[in-house]
Order: sequence, then C-alpha cells, then structure tokens
Amino acid sequence: MKKLLAMLLALTMLLSLVSCGKDTKEKQDAPDITPPDGIEDILDSDSDEEDTSSTGKEDTSSTEEKELRSKTFVIPDTDAEQEGSIDLASRNYMRVALNFVAAIAQNYYTSAIAGFDIEESPFITAEDIAYAVPRSTFKDIANFAGKEVYLLVDEEASTSNDETAFAVVEMRTNDDEVLNSYNLNLRLNKDNKWTVVDSNFYETDYYVAAPGNVTLYINDTEVSKELFDHKVSYNGYMDCYKIPLIGKSVKNLKIVCETFEEQVEAVPATNNSEDPFSVNCFLVDTELNDALNATKTLWESLYNDYINGVPEAEWLKYFSANAPATYVNDIKNSFDDLTKNEKNHRITQLQERSDADCFYLTDKVFVLNIQYQIDGLYGITELNKKGRRYSHILLTIENGEYKIFEVSDMELFRESLGSDW
Repeated sequence: MKKLLAMLLALTMLLSLVSCGKDTKEKQDAPDITPPDGIEDILDSDSDEEDTSSTGKEDTSSTEEKELRSKTFVIPDTDAEQEGSIDLASRNYMRVALNFVAAIAQNYYTSAIAGFDIEESPFITAEDIAYAVPRSTFKDIANFAGKEVYLLVDEEASTSNDETAFAVVEMRTNDDEVLNSYNLNLRLNKDNKWTVVDSNFYETDYYVAAPGNVTLYINDTEVSKELFDHKVSYNGYMDCYKIPLIGKSVKNLKIVCETFEEQVEAVPATNNSEDPFSVNCFLVDTELNDALNATKTLWESLYNDYINGVPEAEWLKYFSANAPATYVNDIKNSFDDLTKNEKNHRITQLQERSDADCFYLTDKVFVLNIQYQIDGLYGITELNKKGRRYSHILLTIENGEYKIFEVSDMELFRESLGSDW
C-alpha cells in the first residue's frame, strides 16, 4: 500500500511540473488535477488502522483488568438454581476463581460443577451444590440476598506455582464496601485448565454395601455392576460398590430383588472399603418369627438324629445344597462334647439378639443374630444351663423349606459355660 501511495504522489508531482511550463491560459484551461479514485480511501484506511492498533492496545490492557472483576449482579433471595451460566474453562487461575465464586453467588450450580476437576457423574447434581453451599465457606452469601454486588480478585494475595494455586476473591458493593472475601485452592488438571478444589461439595471413593444379587439404586439411578469392588460381611456375601464421585446432599439408596425391596436415606460422608455404608434389608416380624422357629426346629432335628443314631449322610437334608458337607461332622463332634455329662438337651429360649439385627446377606440368604439357652437333664433332675450365649447362623429357603446355609459358630451345638446375656 505504501508503494502504491508513493507512485500516486510521484505521478501527481510530475503532472504539476508539466503544468508549470505552460502559459496562464493553458493553466486556466487545464483540468483540475485530483488524486486518482480511491486514494482518499487508502489514506483514510491507513489512518484508521494505525488508530485501531493504538486503541487495541489500550483495550487489551483494560480487558485484562476487567477479567479480574465481575459484572455487578444481585444476590438471589432463594437457594434454588437460577437460569444462567458461567464458563469456568480457563488457563488463568484467578479468572477461574472469580467465575466460580460468581457461579456460587448467583446460584448457577450446574456451572459450578464444571469448575471442579471431576469426571461426569450421575451422582452429583445441582441439588448437591445447593445443599453444600450453606455448609461451606460460602454460607454467608445468603446474608447478602437482594444486594447488588461485584467480585474482585485480590491479585496481591493470590499466588500460583506449577500445578497448584491460591486465590482470594472479594465481594464488594457498588460503593466498594467489602462484604466478605473467599479463599480458593486450585489445581491444574490433565487438560492444563485450572480447577477448584473444595471437599465441601462432594465425596470421592464412597463405598456402599448391599446384599448380594440385588440391584442398587442411588436417587433412582441404577448403580452399574461395573462399580462392584469387593465382597464384605460374613465371609463375603454382601456386594460392596465403590462410587467414584457422589454429592453430599441427602441420597435415597434403594435395593431391589425378587425377594424384597428396601430403601434408606443417607448423607454421603467419608468412609472406607472396610467400613462401607450398608443398605440392609431387615427381616420383618413374620419373617423373623418363622426363621427363629425354623432354627430351633433344625437344631432339635439334628440333635434327635444324633441321639437316635441316624446315619450322618441323612443329616444333609437339613443343609443347603451350597453348604459345606464338613458341617455334618463338625456338628456331630459338637454334640459329642455337649453330651459328655448331660443328656436330653433342648433349646428353651431362642430369640433375636438385643444388640444385633437379623437381615438379608443376599437375595436368598439371611443371617440370624440370636441369643439362646439350652436346658438339659442330669440324672433325674432338670437343670437350667448357665450357658446362655449369643450366636449367629445363616439360613436360606430352598423349595419352600428352611435350610442351614452356614454355621460359623459351632458353639451353638456345643456345651457352653458362662452367660453373655
């Protein structure tokens, strides 16, 4: 463009020199010499570009300053999520901190979720953020409902290193009164974007145990079997799930199978794989009474067969098809010990433990935590045994009949001294 301008100016000067060599009349008759079409535009354009460049530098500087200050807004007078959004993806940690506080302060909860370095999860929602805010360092925001405010990053108090950062965001009125300041910890995620770190809003690696072979739901969302982690409780009959991410609001946890359906409420809190939150299905009164009566009947049937010399192979009818065959021999040895000094034993009391429950371990197997007393005859006098004890036994129902699934406490079939209850 400069070359074109120079050529046009040279042409103009040449025409002027030629014009100077003629008489006055010729000068008067000569046409006006005007710049070629467009030269004014070119000149104007050059001038505009230079001005724009200069203005752009000033605007850029102004923009950088404005990035660390939010627009004014009014604090909502409700804790419900509001319409609106804020983009929290940035490589400027102070900008992320500013926008996160702006999202929280304006109830843009879905936007706030995007500010964390977390994977997408059906178990953390806007409701979780709404629940967590009054229980977090942002709880005072509700005190400013109705106020028009803006946010400003305190750059001098904010700092960062390679992978972590700390930012201070002030909330101010239009009169520059500082209402409060909020401290945020941030970290750089795998996409090199800054994210907010705040454990007030969610739990990671939350463990939930449920009876085996059931379907677990959290807030009506089915928990994928891919989240199964390990087996727990009574030699590993219950399924333990590892939920990678879950919000801290009240959750409805439900277990469903053909045998039963049960649900409980819980607020997820830090736990571990050894002590997960358990969703249990307890035996209702009719189930419990039937199971306790069945336990007593099974015990007496085994003892009568022992006394009457029934072949041990026939004892298997009292056990589940999945129970170890070794139980028969173990119980026989226990009865041998029980009858060393006394005969004709019978269970006189058997009930649910006063300090433990009876519940399902799987969809078809349940554990009975019991307390019992066995009476026996010594000579011709009936004596009450002082061997009241706590115990437990696992039962199942096969073809409509109660069967012993597991006996991990053989003391139930052995002479027991002392008293637990």
